[in-house]
Amino acid sequence: MISVPRAAVSVLAFLFGVFQLCLGAFWISKYDQPIYGVVALLCFLVLYVPTILLFKGIQIPQWVAALNFAFASVMPAVVHLHLSKEFHGTYATWHIGAIGILLGATALRGQPIYAWAATFIVSASTINVEGAKGAYQGGLLGMILLVFVGHATRLGIARAEADIAVYAKAAQAGASQLAAAEAVRDAQLDTFNSSLPRIQPLLQRIISSKGKLSDDERREAMLLEAELNDEIIGRAFMTSMVRAAARMARMRGVEIHFIDEGGLEGANADVLKEISKRIVEILDSRQNGRVTIRATK
Repeated sequence: MISVPRAAVSVLAFLFGVFQLCLGAFWISKYDQPIYGVVALLCFLVLYVPTILLFKGIQIPQWVAALNFAFASVMPAVVHLHLSKEFHGTYATWHIGAIGILLGATALRGQPIYAWAATFIVSASTINVEGAKGAYQGGLLGMILLVFVGHATRLGIARAEADIAVYAKAAQAGASQLAAAEAVRDAQLDTFNSSLPRIQPLLQRIISSKGKLSDDERREAMLLEAELNDEIIGRAFMTSMVRAAARMARMRGVEIHFIDEGGLEGANADVLKEISKRIVEILDSRQNGRVTIRATK
């Protein structure tokens, strides 16, 4: 992914505004009272700096947007009062482009309502004074397009941020699932390794006898298989008391299944002890049949 530092973008946007300031300074002599042009230039600069360069995050405070709205709404009327009609539709109406940049930045930085409200007022005021042709030649369409681009860019950024949040959440969930799967795998591997000393003699006996086991050996193999399943699937259920009770119950012909689906995670030692005692009581009371003990989340 290609990323551009915010500082670089902000400086480029600021230089774009400086261009409008230069235009205004060049045409300031065309005002019947240049002091109003100077005030307009200074007001634009004072508002443009915080709109472009200040505040963390992409959104500017409402009070900044409100000041931009007020300035943009009043500035055309003031300029038109002190600018001869012969200069309408020329670069002397630099303020139209400056307002477009200011309002476009306002929309981009999360305050589109203020930007579009001011755009409507400026458009109506300019067309009323200069006419549709003069307003077009003076850059009114460009001003509207700047606000539109700023707003569209903000919507695009918001959509991208939402997509990034969704992808990050999915990645986090995937990482959690992977970690859980690895934990289960490690637990199963530890269980197998701890059970290997009990299984190995029987495996060696099966190999040496070529699978021909006595009834007692076959019964012991079945018990070991069931107990290995208990350790892998039963996990938190398996205490020394439960193991002993389960072996005795199986020897009486009881079919037993332990299934721990994570329901005992976080349980303290006293709770686990009480659960173990209850399981032992149940197993000791059964002479046959099937018992399934499950812990769900």
